[in-house]
Amino acid sequence: MTKYKLVGENDPILKQKCTDHIVSEHTEQLAVDMITTMQEHDGIGLAAPQVGLAERVFVVGHQSQGFVVCINPVMTIAEDAEEETYTEACLSFPHLELKVKRKNAVLLEYTNAQGVRKATKFVGVWAQAIQHEMDHLDGVLFQERVGGTTLSLAKSKRREKLKRISRKKK
Repeated sequence: MTKYKLVGENDPILKQKCTDHIVSEHTEQLAVDMITTMQEHDGIGLAAPQVGLAERVFVVGHQSQGFVVCINPVMTIAEDAEEETYTEACLSFPHLELKVKRKNAVLLEYTNAQGVRKATKFVGVWAQAIQHEMDHLDGVLFQERVGGTTLSLAKSKRREKLKRISRKKK
């Protein structure tokens, strides 16, 4: 059972720039609780503001590949990175999928849950997830990365999907 509830898309915390997280004896539990919350919602990334904490912490990963806890991360685009379009979703925006252009390789410097500073290169879907979560820490939402027409079409598709789901429940 998860300790955290996801905040919804209209929660103002999602638009806040987060403050640094100070690693303490509570940090490892925070990481475990965030990973549990992410898994319970079938996500591959979750940022602290999505659970109501305006701190620079996010988790990425999957049970099959392991998890990475990123505290006070600093991201740079890898020299060999190219732009790719990814289909993205966000746990705070249920059933909304958008095609977002992002770089396919990033370098991330971060502190892990044990307080150790690390540097890792992420590529492909993991680079996309890192950029999505970094945006959350800066108060930027994935819908701001697409044009108005794209967003309107995606929201229309979501409304239709939610209608279908609602009809199935009756």
